Amino acid sequence: MNTNERWIALFSTELERRDVSDERIRDEVDTVRVHLRDGDDDAQDAFGDPVAYAATLASPRSDDVPSRSIILALFAAIAMFIVFVIASVRWVDGDASASPWSIVGGVGLMIAVVTLSVSLTRRAVAAALRDVLDQRSDAQWSRASTLLLLVPWTFIGFAGLVLALAALR
Repeated sequence: MNTNERWIALFSTELERRDVSDERIRDEVDTVRVHLRDGDDDAQDAFGDPVAYAATLASPRSDDVPSRSIILALFAAIAMFIVFVIASVRWVDGDASASPWSIVGGVGLMIAVVTLSVSLTRRAVAAALRDVLDQRSDAQWSRASTLLLLVPWTFIGFAGLVLALAALR
């Protein structure tokens, strides 16, 4: 991989980290390639540091705007919380038929909260490590982070399963 291709790879990775759309990333990379093909200078001389150049192109609010999956997980958590509370109140008041709905609501709430927390934590850690990660370590982090962040939730899930089974007895 030559110097320009390495610069373009770092540039596109930084745009991805900044939640720039895939279509816009392709457009920007094509623009850089056309400029480099038409001129004799290399990417570093023409555009400067790839991270700094990506920062100028990315929307300043892209790190602040939550992704669609985070918003959906938040709404799912709220909905499951409402189902859980309504069913649990009915169950406590003596309506035995509400017990399965309470369990479904509780499990749904736990899944939504896990999804939300893993997504937010992964995003926060990636943002904190943005300057430290290079392209290779960023790819490794994105593959391993979900599993690493799910490990503590396995204990909570196991405890929830035990409670659900005890409630169904």
